Amino acid sequence: MQYPVFNFHHIASNQIDIILHGGSKGKDSGLIQKLVRKSESQGISTLAFDFPYITAGEKPSEGLVDEIASLESILELVNNLGYKKIRFIGKSLGGIVASKFLNNLDQKDQEKYSIIVFGYAMPYINFDNFYGNIVVVHGDNDSHGSVDNVEKSLASSPSQEKQVIAIADADHSFNKEDLKENEAIDAGY
Repeated sequence: MQYPVFNFHHIASNQIDIILHGGSKGKDSGLIQKLVRKSESQGISTLAFDFPYITAGEKPSEGLVDEIASLESILELVNNLGYKKIRFIGKSLGGIVASKFLNNLDQKDQEKYSIIVFGYAMPYINFDNFYGNIVVVHGDNDSHGSVDNVEKSLASSPSQEKQVIAIADADHSFNKEDLKENEAIDAGY
């Protein structure tokens, strides 16, 4: 099996954060690296990887087939390492890919998963069949949907633990007007 390009940092814990980048920047982007450092500072192992189109200098695949396959190959590796808890941290496109994966799991198989989404890309993300913990960090100036619409979208999720955190004056990237990345990261964790 060929794995996507990834950075892995193991900390002696039973939890790992798999960090999925947004559509325009890969695992080495500033926001993704801040997320990696935040997780590691909390004693959580991390794995951040590039979707194949980033490495190839292309656009995302039709239907996100390649991106979901990449996530599944990473999960095979992670499961072989024995992690009991897996938290996805997805920025926009990363949240879309993770939501598609999670919605296709049986409820029993979902028990070890949770997710934090930075920048909920409506209408592409939904958690209509996900029972795990969901945290969404969303700018109140995000062009991909209002905070109210994100809350309405999450209302259909069967999850008993879901939260939307609004970041004032933040756009989809959390850094257009005023650097909001640090505020968003602190709020999400």
